[in-house]
Amino acid sequence: MKKFLFLFVLIGGGLLAAPGIIGFNVEERYQAMIDRFEQAGFQVIDKHYERGWFGATAETRFRTRLPHDRMADGQAAEELEFSFKSMLAHGPLTSNGLGLAEVDSDIWAAGKSLFPEDYPVTFKTQIALDGAGQTRLDLPATELVPEAEGPHIRFGGLSGQIDFDPGFGQVEIKARMPDLCLQEEGRTLVRLAGASLDSRSWQGSAGLVLGSGSFTLERLEFSRPDMADPLILGQIEVEVESSEQGEQVAGAVIYRLESAQTGNQRYGPAVLRLELNNLAAPVLVRVQQALDEIQQKNLPEAQQNMAI
Repeated sequence: MKKFLFLFVLIGGGLLAAPGIIGFNVEERYQAMIDRFEQAGFQVIDKHYERGWFGATAETRFRTRLPHDRMADGQAAEELEFSFKSMLAHGPLTSNGLGLAEVDSDIWAAGKSLFPEDYPVTFKTQIALDGAGQTRLDLPATELVPEAEGPHIRFGGLSGQIDFDPGFGQVEIKARMPDLCLQEEGRTLVRLAGASLDSRSWQGSAGLVLGSGSFTLERLEFSRPDMADPLILGQIEVEVESSEQGEQVAGAVIYRLESAQTGNQRYGPAVLRLELNNLAAPVLVRVQQALDEIQQKNLPEAQQNMAI
């Protein structure tokens, strides 16, 4: 009887101690994710991580410059700030079974969440015991009716999934959006139908990020009050692929358009392929490192262009 009691106490003590020990590993994983955001060009301007025994809270504030088409007018590019807030529950027991952690996240901008409180969004990350993980994003279909002036928005929902390995060396992204339509006074301004994204990226032997993927859009329709007929683009597809052989890297981008129609006029199909071959991977890595350093210095856009 004493042996069983000792075993019970030992197992119970282990389960109570495990979340605290796992918490240190989870914090390292979270920091690695933030590092990936910085590598993608987002500037971290503030971060806070409070680790408890059974869980943690984290908030990281980012800044990024929005693209604009007036590069020579002397105006600074518009900047966007947003916060990534997360509630982390430490393993080894999660709602999905054994794992390092379970993370519920939210995105805030201008002091409030992007999603209304009554909107049942799912933004959850499961991290397995080996450090690999999966992030799921589910936005249900909804309609936004303006109280005053503004377009009527019909959103068909969005579902996405990101799978990553323990070292974030391989990342797979899949996302689907059935429909998005903006209408005003019964007239369709913009409609996107059948949008999908499939991509896979990995780190090559020289440290360069390679990948392949495709973005497809079954239908894109837009119109303005001064247009007699809407412009309808059918079956748009963009494919990206890259590969390496030794220290040589090759890449290609393929654009496809099945049809473009306005009124009784119809054009297409069309295909455009851009290809680069025999690029030196070590040189590209050094160029990428230099660009990352320029972005992290947060220079004015004119100075960034000169540095590049």
